[in-house]
Amino acid sequence: GPDRRTFGFDVIDGDAHIRIVIPDGEVTETGDITYKSDEAVAYELTITAYPGPDGTVAIKYSDDPAWGSTPEE
Repeated sequence: GPDRRTFGFDVIDGDAHIRIVIPDGEVTETGDITYKSDEAVAYELTITAYPGPDGTVAIKYSDDPAWGSTPEE
């Protein structure tokens, strides 16, 4: 059945740290898990994000100035 929850993803790109938060989403498709001795384990999945009351489906945070300002808490 449905299993809606909050998801958070951290992406490190060089010195930049990007965090993406999906406040209301669910895993709607899964694929293979890839194991390689010299890489991180890879999980294939699709997350469907549902809009909140204000229409927001994801919030992006970053210490990279190119991303703009961080949302107010």
